[in-house]
Amino acid sequence: MPKSDLRLATERFYLRPLLPEDTIERYVGWLNDPEVNRFLEVRHTPQDLDSVRAFISSHDNETRFLFGIFRGDNDRHIGNFRLQLTPAHHIATLGVVIGERDHWGQAVVLETRARLLDFIFAELPVEKVCGGCYQTNIHAIFNYQRQGWITDGVRARHLIDGERRVDLVNFAMFKEDWLSRDV
Repeated sequence: MPKSDLRLATERFYLRPLLPEDTIERYVGWLNDPEVNRFLEVRHTPQDLDSVRAFISSHDNETRFLFGIFRGDNDRHIGNFRLQLTPAHHIATLGVVIGERDHWGQAVVLETRARLLDFIFAELPVEKVCGGCYQTNIHAIFNYQRQGWITDGVRARHLIDGERRVDLVNFAMFKEDWLSRDV
């Protein structure tokens, strides 16, 4: 499928690769919002329109993808998935942010990540998808577990949340497990 035509739809949302012209003040605002970026490494560097455009441009949609999450009913950009492939090992690393707080707790990640996993395992040379989160990110841990990801190790006291060191909890989804699940 041509890069420009890539669109992954769910019942309520769709995903598509972001373009530099998708950079708007609201998106930049998420990245600078302490509540939104609490568990993101971007919080350590102030963001502006130019830095976000450069970040979007650094994704080639071959081994590095940045998918925007958009509402299907009004095209509102509410979050992103970042996907990094390591082709030699048939693995990928996946991260997510929901920037629009009014969509928190609405199962956006579960719905859209399921569609993205379908795409990854059907269209890309990937056998394992990795993800991870701070041990204090209870919502992310809940979503990984609810979706059937397995714990793939813990890096003890690896990150700083506020003023304390916390573990990095790694998760994995394997192609055969995703394809054999009951849906």
